[in-house]
Amino acid sequence: MKHNNVSEMFQSGFRAMHSRETALIKVNNDLLLAVDRGECAVLILLDLSAAFDTIDHTILIECLNS
Repeated sequence: MKHNNVSEMFQSGFRAMHSRETALIKVNNDLLLAVDRGECAVLILLDLSAAFDTIDHTILIECLNS
């Protein structure tokens, strides 16, 4: 991925020396810098994990196989 330059610059998953912690530190730092500059900073978090609980997995697998 790195050789072909297909990964996002700020992607934290599946990269050496990157984790959820480094991603959260980056977001926190960006928010603090924006506030220090007198800018309005808003963070919106969406938890989409429960969305997959409502899917009928049998139908999903059938769709993926076809």
